[in-house]
Amino acid sequence: MDQQTLISDLNTFLAKSYLGITFLEYLQACLIVALTLVISALVRPVLRRISRHHIGDTHARTGPVARAVMPPLRATPIILGVYFAAHVLHLKGQASDVAGLVLKSLLVAMIFWALARLGGNVDPALRRMNMVLDDAPKEWLRRSIQALITACGAAIILEMWNVPIAPLIGSLGVFGIAVGLAAKDLFSNLISGVLIMTEKRFRPGEWIKVDGVVEGTVERIDFRSTRIRRFDLSPVYVPNSLLADNAMTNFSRMTYRRINWMVGLEYGTAPDQLKEIREGVEHWLQNDRRICQPPEASLFVRIDSFGESSINLMIYCFTKTTVWADWLAIKEDFALAMIPIVKGAGSGFAFPARSVYLQQVDPPEIINPSE
Repeated sequence: MDQQTLISDLNTFLAKSYLGITFLEYLQACLIVALTLVISALVRPVLRRISRHHIGDTHARTGPVARAVMPPLRATPIILGVYFAAHVLHLKGQASDVAGLVLKSLLVAMIFWALARLGGNVDPALRRMNMVLDDAPKEWLRRSIQALITACGAAIILEMWNVPIAPLIGSLGVFGIAVGLAAKDLFSNLISGVLIMTEKRFRPGEWIKVDGVVEGTVERIDFRSTRIRRFDLSPVYVPNSLLADNAMTNFSRMTYRRINWMVGLEYGTAPDQLKEIREGVEHWLQNDRRICQPPEASLFVRIDSFGESSINLMIYCFTKTTVWADWLAIKEDFALAMIPIVKGAGSGFAFPARSVYLQQVDPPEIINPSE
């Protein structure tokens, strides 16, 4: 078989058609798709290099956008290859309509793919709102945004294929109402969790107290519940509705930490001695750099009241530190300094005491057994 016969047979084979399209057109379409795959493989390293360049610190604003659009851009040559391949095949009628819908669907899917990736990058938005979330809530928020964008893209594609989505949305609405009525507590906790994170009432690591509910250190904030570690190291999982609807004290956000003592002195202490003790205690507080001074914070040392077994000396002041360990150390130094002040004034600390007086109204009758 000579070369001309081989070429003639090949031309005859390529001239044959299937479904109105010649094998030559099928071959050209396959070559176009293969070429686009090669181009996509060659372009991918370039796009990866551009992505790394724009994700760097010097391009912090364009970094999220670059991360979002790079994967869809890598698929662009393939979509273009499918478009040119369909053009080479010279499709007509219903086949042409289907091919056009496929290309439009791929284009919409690529756009919403990029939007979903961009919407899933919630860290910059949270930083702008000064919101601090754990990994679990951020992952849930990221997936919720991506699911919403994906659903919008799917609805658009279904509309392009003339698939009615109104009945589907209506069915989902009725189903959502039923689920909402059955899980109203769940949604209440979810809304409360969003409010807590938005209002920034507390953050992980802070010490909070909710009267009648819990007191401890916040470890994890989720949308449904918050994990709090009590001071006996046992974890408590509190529904967010309880934290949102009740008054809460955040001790970690104290400006200063208070010392509020009522010290009992002996009733035998003379007025001059009481004045000397008061002035000595006040002098110690005013000369300690760890104690806040007026007008920065209140400082009072006064003879306050007469108790059941003591004359009460009120001490009211604030320490500059709010750290519990440092606050305890300051209180210890203060207590040790008060002992020589009180003893040096010739007085002492009172302790609870109660006097009992016995009184006989009629003396007992003396009975002499011998009489």
